[in-house]
Amino acid sequence: MKRKIGVTNWIFGDVDLIESAKIIASMGFDGMEVYVDIEKVSSTEVKKVLNDHNLDVFSLTPANFDLANNYLNCRQIAIDYYKKLIDYGAELGHPVITCHEYIQNQSIKDYLGAIYWLIDSCKKLAIYAQKANINLGFEPLNRYLCRFILTSVDVVELINQVDAHNLTIILDTFHMNLEENDLNKAIIMCKDKLSIYQIADSNRKRNWVRSYRFYYPI
Repeated sequence: MKRKIGVTNWIFGDVDLIESAKIIASMGFDGMEVYVDIEKVSSTEVKKVLNDHNLDVFSLTPANFDLANNYLNCRQIAIDYYKKLIDYGAELGHPVITCHEYIQNQSIKDYLGAIYWLIDSCKKLAIYAQKANINLGFEPLNRYLCRFILTSVDVVELINQVDAHNLTIILDTFHMNLEENDLNKAIIMCKDKLSIYQIADSNRKRNWVRSYRFYYPI
């Protein structure tokens, strides 16, 4: 089975979605991980751009909201945003909706959040997404960005705690380089829950600029 390969549009910085799609299509990729401001760019616009360039939408990248905050009002803002993103995705052909922890400066020691609330929020979102026939994908990030879900072990435990068939796993080699002892074992641990595998070099430059051997885990 041929696996589809795509590119996320945010790697192009300030380049707009249309130009990003042109570049990605010209390089022969199958699709895109899309990051847009869903309050400013309609799903109709996104669909047209990708259809014009024969690209699939693999997943949607979220903005930075805190699903684990101890304060209900903060969590509710995050949950409401993700629900909008799920609805947005349903209008684009049901791509995976990426979820992750709140990205923050880890030197701040008094972060008001807990893994319990992260699990609770994911349960709520999984139920909502299920009604829209949408899969969620939780992505572990590295220790400099978040606190709870850093590795494949962490994310598998989260999946087990949430216990929702539509909550899957997204792995990213940039974060894995920092947190995993063995990338192959991390992939195997996720089993059929792994929905998307993101490839980036350890310095965020183009692949193979450094010595990371991508063909091992691939």
